Amino acid sequence: MPRYLILQDPGHNRVYFNASLGMATAELSVLCQSRHWPAPTDCELAGIRYLQFDTPEPLNAADRLAIAQLSASYALFSTDGKQLTPEPFGNTHLIEDKISSLQKYAGKTNEHFTRLMINMARYALEPTVDDRPLRLLDPVAGRGTTLFEALTLGMHATGIELESRSVHETQVFFKKFLEQERIKHAHKRQRVAGKNKQEAVFAEQFSFAGDKKSLAQSPQTLSLIEGDTLRAAEFCKPNEFDLLVGDLPYGIAHGNKGQVHTSRNPVELVASAAPGWHRVTRTGGVLALAWNAHLISRQALAEPLQATGFRVLHHSPYDQLIHRVDNAIRRDLIVAVKQD
Repeated sequence: MPRYLILQDPGHNRVYFNASLGMATAELSVLCQSRHWPAPTDCELAGIRYLQFDTPEPLNAADRLAIAQLSASYALFSTDGKQLTPEPFGNTHLIEDKISSLQKYAGKTNEHFTRLMINMARYALEPTVDDRPLRLLDPVAGRGTTLFEALTLGMHATGIELESRSVHETQVFFKKFLEQERIKHAHKRQRVAGKNKQEAVFAEQFSFAGDKKSLAQSPQTLSLIEGDTLRAAEFCKPNEFDLLVGDLPYGIAHGNKGQVHTSRNPVELVASAAPGWHRVTRTGGVLALAWNAHLISRQALAEPLQATGFRVLHHSPYDQLIHRVDNAIRRDLIVAVKQD
């Protein structure tokens, strides 16, 4: 049985890297489960930490791409027990990984953790009969780290964000990125809700591809909706998304623009928004939300999700993701599957 080792990405900040072994193992575990491979382990060689996994057959191109897209992957090796042989990763998608690290601002979610959130969600997905790109919604999009990570994985991405400044800055940044990378693209501003000018809610919509033919026929897309996540069902179609992934803010602004309610309690937001989130997620689709566990327990956050029709995954490895960010933040991730 072939054996492989993954060298963890040393680009994590020190606090995150020290806490990341359990999370990286959990992430690799869900990938192995999806492919019916044995459970992975970790090992140490000459003082260097690796993730170790076995496969029934040598890795194919799709397997290599999946390994490359893990948040912890830096290099891949095969081993015969005596020496390590470098192995190539699979081909990447049009939008390169660097996009998530270009923006620097206070409160930005670690892009490695963002990638992990998406992977924990997508490997919990119930399979579909088609082979189309996945569609992801970030209902609390902020400045777009989750959206950009989704794009690097070849997905279509939609974000809902109440702050007009964040939407504008994300739109300007992404348009400039496409231009600098010489990626064929189109951009338009489109109304997605509201019967008149005062009630109108708009989305900045991008389509892009590697060439003109693909841009016309099968582009990848990004949509930035400036609006209230409590109204997600108004902005988006029923059953539109495979994945709903977000990092809940630690000071949450929600409600109508004229009556914004601010709370540090994520349960209030989830309880209010979950019905709309449930409506726009397909049956068998997966929700993954990160939050500050110093503020609220996992059970308290799970209750409104379960009441809405999501089945929360409490078993291993989904219960192994809590970690320290700083003295004020102990972050955890809850993953749930939409039921019929």
